[in-house]
Amino acid sequence: MGLTAWGVFTLVLGLCVVFFGVSIIIFFVSLSGKIVGAMEKKKRSADPEDDEVTMTMPSAGEVGRASEDEIPDEIKVAIVAAIAAYYDGEKAKPEFVVRKIKKI
Repeated sequence: MGLTAWGVFTLVLGLCVVFFGVSIIIFFVSLSGKIVGAMEKKKRSADPEDDEVTMTMPSAGEVGRASEDEIPDEIKVAIVAAIAAYYDGEKAKPEFVVRKIKKI
C-alpha cells in the first residue's frame, strides 16, 4: 500500500469517527432535552394553579396623575398585559415577574 492509499484511508477513517462521535453527542443532547421536557410537563400538571395568569385593571379612581418622570399606570398595565398575552399564546409560564418599569 502506497503513501496515497494510507492518506485516503486515514481521511475516511477520521471522517467516520467524527461523524459517529457527533451523532452520539446529538443523540444524548436530544434525549436529555426530552427527559427535562417530560419532567417540566409533569411538574406543570401537578401544579394547575400556577398555569393561570390573572390581571386586574385599575379603576378610574385608582389611576392618578403621573408626575413628569413617572410612567402613567395605564401604560404600566398595558405593558404587563401585553407580556401576559404573549405568554398565554405560547402556552408557557414566564420565568420572570414585572416588578418595575422605568422610562429610558
